[in-house]
Amino acid sequence: MMDDYLIWEDRQIPLIAEPNDPSSEPRLEALMATRPAIVAVRGISGFADLQHVSSRLAVQEAVHDLPGGHVKLWAVMGETPHSLRAMATQWPRLHRLSGLVFAPEKLLTTMQIGVDTPIEEWPDALRMGRNMTVLMSLELDIPAYEWTVSGLDLAAANERSLRDGFRGVVTLKTRA
Repeated sequence: MMDDYLIWEDRQIPLIAEPNDPSSEPRLEALMATRPAIVAVRGISGFADLQHVSSRLAVQEAVHDLPGGHVKLWAVMGETPHSLRAMATQWPRLHRLSGLVFAPEKLLTTMQIGVDTPIEEWPDALRMGRNMTVLMSLELDIPAYEWTVSGLDLAAANERSLRDGFRGVVTLKTRA
């Protein structure tokens, strides 16, 4: 089984893909056995997706004898046009939501833009989504992180992200 993780500083944050896909349930069950503090969720298309995952986590916390709300969520945003549009809506606070991650790699690929293309050369809509992530994090009073390509100058990417209002950068790792 291949597992995807976000790497932030020296932590591995496990990823759950497609929150409404029943096939993600075994991954979630396996993750809960490790008692994670944070789980990142890909494929977010709106607040209802986070509520759905939060409910699934509540069940798994009970099964694994963890206190309610133990596992926090990071919402991975910016992967699809729909997720960019969802950022323009007001989200209520969700007790589990503790971070946003702007990760446009899928959308960049769909738009035939190289993932190493400088932000200044992105289309306006993507730059707006990046800015909306920061604004949304301020509104919800939670940190925002920015995905960056492994192997690039991480120090420079982190400096740019901090300057622009993010808490820092994360990278993606796949582990067999």
